[in-house]
Amino acid sequence: MRYLGLFLGLVLCLEGCASSAPGGAGSSRDLITREQIAETQAITAADAIRTLHPQWLRARGQTTSATSGAPLTATVMLDGTRMGGLEVLSVYQVRDIFEIRYLDQGKAGIRYGMGFPRGVIEITSIRR
Repeated sequence: MRYLGLFLGLVLCLEGCASSAPGGAGSSRDLITREQIAETQAITAADAIRTLHPQWLRARGQTTSATSGAPLTATVMLDGTRMGGLEVLSVYQVRDIFEIRYLDQGKAGIRYGMGFPRGVIEITSIRR
């Protein structure tokens, strides 16, 4: 019985550690804050994401459209406006970014409507 209690305690501890995202206390796996960006050597949004949450840039499952052959990647939004695919991330300087958020397909659908099978990378600018 004593070992069962120790085992359950260990499992709960490891579960808490596993749910922590990179970037320290208070960080989120779906958010990059201005403070986190400042702690990196990032110059562009692409650099910041590559450093802090590279999984946002990886395609999973089918990687090209069956009808057009176009790559299926996350869509980039700037202050709620559709800007394009991942290639536009290298255009945005981190000095102009307040935060970067990843929305999976479900959350993107709720906020922006259907048509985002790989989700949305949402950039909020300082000028907003």
